[in-house]
Amino acid sequence: MMSYRYIFEDLRGNQDYAALALSQNGLVLQHMLAAFKDNSDLVTIATNQNPEAFKYASERLRGDFALAQTVLAQRPDLISHVD
Repeated sequence: MMSYRYIFEDLRGNQDYAALALSQNGLVLQHMLAAFKDNSDLVTIATNQNPEAFKYASERLRGDFALAQTVLAQRPDLISHVD
């Protein structure tokens, strides 16, 4: 799969494409638009695929108790990324 950060601008802003990319590699969240990093559905897809993607979520979502609890249940070492 082509790296997300190199795709065309019209696809980069496409939420469906973002969801597909995140379902295959949650860590591509780091290269996504800020709006996608603040989208709870997309961040959930990313963290389900790879809990480490949590550190690339928006500050608001890193402070979301339910999301943080789910991630920390799998990866307690990510506690330093909870806001």
